[in-house]
Amino acid sequence: MGIALVGGIELLKEGTYDLVSCDMMIPDIDGENVYRAWCSGSSRDAMFVIITGGAFTNKAQDFIDQSAVAVCYRPMNVPVLRDLVDQALRQCAGADAYSRKH
Repeated sequence: MGIALVGGIELLKEGTYDLVSCDMMIPDIDGENVYRAWCSGSSRDAMFVIITGGAFTNKAQDFIDQSAVAVCYRPMNVPVLRDLVDQALRQCAGADAYSRKH
């Protein structure tokens, strides 16, 4: 795993964020592993968004179906991405639950 990615995961574990976005397929690691690293951190109040062109394996699809991540599919749909950011901001402000799958 690259040094920048290791540093990024450490920052993710230690910081407080409103929204975290991550590609599903990253060299040397995948979005599921980044999500799990984030889950092991001290603060998980952020919305976690996976950006993907599609779940190309059963494992990836199971992760998307069974986790609490929001999903933004490629090609990037700007209104959907804006909606996810708006939802994250409302969540931080204590808004009610909402659907996270797009």
